[in-house]
Order: sequence, then structure tokens, then C-alpha cells
Amino acid sequence: MQLRRFYSFLFITLGLFTFFLSPIAAPGHAHGLAYTNPITVTSRSYTVNFPKNIDLQAIANDPVSTINRASIVIDFSAVGGQEIHPIPLSKPGNTISVSWREDTTGGIHYDRHPF
Repeated sequence: MQLRRFYSFLFITLGLFTFFLSPIAAPGHAHGLAYTNPITVTSRSYTVNFPKNIDLQAIANDPVSTINRASIVIDFSAVGGQEIHPIPLSKPGNTISVSWREDTTGGIHYDRHPF
């Protein structure tokens, strides 16, 4: 009889621990908000100052967390290459504004090779 009482107590205790500690051990939605609200680019523009440069601007927003790094990627579709330019942020935040000036005076031509 006492063994049955011990097993009943053990079963109830394990059930209560499982019930109360399972949300702590495996939170189902703790990180869900970060994945459902990605960074959104709200504005992007460019100004061509031929033949000197091209000015690129972008504004991005993340409502969940702070943006602390940014890069502008220039994709040269004619030759399949790209340039990545890390942009230093003066003030990390939920909304950032970045700009880059691409110098086009170097005489580099991004044309397809004839063959």
C-alpha cells in the first residue's frame, strides 16, 4: 500500500513539474516576433552625376530590434560581379539612413566581353 502511495506521489509530482516547467524549457513563441518582422527597406534612391559619381541612399526600419550594421551592395549585372561597401552608422537604431558615393571617374567600363 505504501509503495502504491509513493508511485502516485511520484507520478503527480512529475506531472506538475512537466506542466509548470515546460514553458521555461521550450518557449514556443519567445523568438517568434523577431522572425515575423524582418528589416524593411522603406526608401531607396540614387542620383547619377555623370561622369563623376553615383549617389546611393537607403532608409531601413526594424520595429523589433536595433540595427547596428549596414552595407550597400552594388551589383554589376552586365559582368556578374558585385561590390559590398560596409557603411558606418553614426547612431544605431530601429530606423537608419545610409548613403554611399560610387566614384565613376576611374575609366572602368562594365561591358560584356565580346565572346
